[in-house]
Amino acid sequence: MNRRFVKLLVEQIGEVVEIPVDSNGCRGRFLRVKVRFDIAKPLKRGLRLDLEDNGILTVVELKYERLPEFCFACGRIGHGIRDCPNEEARAAALEGKATRFGS
Repeated sequence: MNRRFVKLLVEQIGEVVEIPVDSNGCRGRFLRVKVRFDIAKPLKRGLRLDLEDNGILTVVELKYERLPEFCFACGRIGHGIRDCPNEEARAAALEGKATRFGS
């Protein structure tokens, strides 16, 4: 994984703001990138990629840091599960069912 490849991946999420200088290569399984995106939409949990142009998709998992209030029921920033406007997702999460975005 290199910076150019990461930039191409991240552009599927939003606008690349910065790939820190200390991110010359992948550290273990992660590379940190600052991205600007529309927070009115749910966060993406991963990207599906056809890395070898053979029709076999590889899922690249995304991790987020320093998020403000985040709803694990609907995946949006700005409210928690108890205040989620998606009644179905909120009810399922409050009943203890697994949410799409973890716990």
